[in-house]
Amino acid sequence: VGSSYTSFSGFHTADNSGSIQMVLTAKLLEQAGFAWWDMGQDHAYKHAMGADLLPREQFIQRFRVAREQPNALKQVLESARDGRFSSADLMPRTQPTPQAKGKSAALAKGAEQANDAAAAADV
Repeated sequence: VGSSYTSFSGFHTADNSGSIQMVLTAKLLEQAGFAWWDMGQDHAYKHAMGADLLPREQFIQRFRVAREQPNALKQVLESARDGRFSSADLMPRTQPTPQAKGKSAALAKGAEQANDAAAAADV
């Protein structure tokens, strides 16, 4: 609704494919100008990927504002090469920076793995 996206399920059968799906969804929503993503139920793995739990009043307020803002999902999907939208359109191949150390290095490695898996899956 507007620039708010709500997801209820991310069913998967392969290990880590749910994380890849979340990364690709986040990139698509970002490119399409979505203001926020309601990820549904509270789970530790969502917090590990950067989700925050909002108090009900704040949630409702943010949803009401976001639903009135437009998104550009149609334009993003229509801009796909050859009429086909690929994970490569969302996750261009990047190299970890030399500054990435410790936790940042682990995140960079995770992003690299997500890039590789997404490219292989051609989601």
